Amino acid sequence: MSNRRFMASGRQIATMAVLLAAVSAAVPAAAAEPTTGAGETHGDLVVFPGNFEPLVAANDTRPEPGGPGNPTGWHIPGRSYLGGDGWWALVCGSEASETLAQGCTLHSTHLSVTRAMHSVYDGEPIASQLLHWSPLPANLDTLAREGEKRPTLVAVFKPIRSLAGMKLMAGPVATYVHPGMGHYPATGRPGTLEVRLTTADGKHFDIVPRVAKSPTGEPSPLVNIATFELRQGTLRQRLPGYEFSEIGDDGSLSPQQYLLWAGDLDGDGKPDLIINHGGYGSNVVVYLSSLAREGELVGFAGSFQYSDPSAAGC
Repeated sequence: MSNRRFMASGRQIATMAVLLAAVSAAVPAAAAEPTTGAGETHGDLVVFPGNFEPLVAANDTRPEPGGPGNPTGWHIPGRSYLGGDGWWALVCGSEASETLAQGCTLHSTHLSVTRAMHSVYDGEPIASQLLHWSPLPANLDTLAREGEKRPTLVAVFKPIRSLAGMKLMAGPVATYVHPGMGHYPATGRPGTLEVRLTTADGKHFDIVPRVAKSPTGEPSPLVNIATFELRQGTLRQRLPGYEFSEIGDDGSLSPQQYLLWAGDLDGDGKPDLIINHGGYGSNVVVYLSSLAREGELVGFAGSFQYSDPSAAGC
């Protein structure tokens, strides 16, 4: 048996989704730390990963396969989100030199919300929403044609509450690493999962996964990333690890899978991170250097957790 935890049933997930309260501005009430649910955002930076799926009908029906040009976005259980402006899309090119601190741009966009129903694995369909962001560059707000090459939509996000005054501008954004790069700069120490970010003033910021052995009784020796240790000079900070990573001898996990983007989003000249913490469904967190407390390098800005209530979940 693998080391995956037992997940809640579709009915339990559906119940959690229905309990999300609708609020003004954009999102459910913030939590101090991210928690897991059917489709939840937390923090003062509302973030959704850019791995959109086709949104073609309000009754949860999708043609197989979805045709090109169909609107894309997120289908989220509950009725917690309101449409409007103030959203930004982080888009990165498909190719870039690993030493080039460019290649990504910010684009202003608009959120449209359509009421829908979401199927549940072991229960009746529940109220949901289709979230569609448009306009997006390179037709990223629609399903691609077969073989069509596009830039990568890393995430869409909206600063609210304490971050509402965050200064963002359309155009290039300082970037250290992004998904279009062939590989990320390494630290030079043993271990292929470490990443080194070099700031404009020549300082090194290292991301070092700290691993733990798999539980006894596993059929093969595996290790999991227990924490991500951030290092700059003598300063050390630990973030939650990569859940269910199961790193085997085949090197199946790469830095690009856990580090979705690193750059300077808040404009303070220090690295900000978008990290995929893995697990069942989606678990993505944005960390900003401007929110770091004493003794830290980054602080929690916002998170997105999603578990599909129509999936078995085990």
